[in-house]
This record gives sequence, structure tokens and C-alpha cells, in this order.
Amino acid sequence: MRQKSSEKSKLKIVLVIFLVLTLATYMLFQVWLKVQVRLIVGEIERLNKDAIKLREENNQYQAQVTDLSSYERITQIAQGELGMIFLKQDVLALNK
Repeated sequence: MRQKSSEKSKLKIVLVIFLVLTLATYMLFQVWLKVQVRLIVGEIERLNKDAIKLREENNQYQAQVTDLSSYERITQIAQGELGMIFLKQDVLALNK
């Protein structure tokens, strides 16, 4: 009879240890998940800031492209720096 009682108490101890280890593992897993979520949220915030910055840079570059490709600027460079002149349409027609 004592042997059965001793075996039962050993089984209860093993069961309690197993339950405590299982709960501890679960709690550690929950903490790990919370840390991972915070890291991912931080990364998302950083990427959103980067995306806003890149959109602003893109808008600036688009404005530069518009300025650099304007007809007036190209005409000024062609005439001033390259010495080109504009011929009237009727002059061009006579040379054909």
C-alpha cells in the first residue's frame, strides 16, 4: 500500500513539474512574441518614414525634370551656349 502511495505522490510531483515547465515555456513564448511584435512595429514605422522621405525626394526630382526640360531653358542653351539659330519655316521650305 505504501508503495502505491509513494508512486502516486511521485507521479503527482512529476505532473506538477511538467505543468510548471509547460506554463513557464508558454510565458516565455508570450514574452518573445511581444518583443517580436514591438520590433516589427518599429520597423514598420521606420519604413513609413523612409517612404515619406522618398516621396518628397521624388517630387523634388520631378520638379527638377520639369525645370530642366522646359522649352525656354533648352532654347536659351541652344542659342547661348551652342550658337544655334532658328530658321523660319519659309526659309526651310526654300532649301528643299
